[in-house]
Amino acid sequence: MGSNSPEGGPQNMADLLKWQWVVFLVPLALAVLLALATAVSVGGDHGESEGGHDHDLDGDQDHDAADHEAEAGGHSSPLSVLGVGQAPLSVILICLLVYWAVIGSLGNLALGVHSIGLTIGLALVGSLLATSGTARLVGRFLPTSQSFSVKRHELIGREGTAIHPITESSGTVRLYDSLGTLRQLDSRTMPGGAVIPQDTKVIVIDYDRARQVFTVQKWDDLVRIKED
Repeated sequence: MGSNSPEGGPQNMADLLKWQWVVFLVPLALAVLLALATAVSVGGDHGESEGGHDHDLDGDQDHDAADHEAEAGGHSSPLSVLGVGQAPLSVILICLLVYWAVIGSLGNLALGVHSIGLTIGLALVGSLLATSGTARLVGRFLPTSQSFSVKRHELIGREGTAIHPITESSGTVRLYDSLGTLRQLDSRTMPGGAVIPQDTKVIVIDYDRARQVFTVQKWDDLVRIKED
């Protein structure tokens, strides 16, 4: 009766140590560890870093605009296929590892380890497509501005773009943090500073923790000061 088991299915624990299984099981273990590390990071940084998430002045309208610009090629790259910029990078990586492991393991069970080449191909294509779809879905409910480990004050010095005119009382800047996560920041000019027009390249120069707003300056102005 034991011979009725699927040809590719592990018959004992030793079979799981074969490379045809290790190539899928190790990524699954890494995904679990990454998920745990992310959960710990969220708990530890929740109060200080984000307070949930960055302020988004226009909510869903800006979020939809971010998706549209990303699809239009504003930050086109091979990583955009995975949904980078639409969901936190850690979520994308976890999904990619899990889908790879699950699809590959199911392929081994269904096709047998002798078809490992075909299984790897299916796992590669399937994990990329599934991760991209999941990132888009997650992005509809989880703001792209959320980051699991980059604190707000660590955004000082980052370059971004004004997506609304920035004044002393209002404004929004879009930028990518050091983990590649798209952020939208509630931003202001320096006291007495001129209005920064929409689509202007800026740099974050300060963060007011009490007001939870960022101070930004035009990139060209900083370059001019350095040249002088």
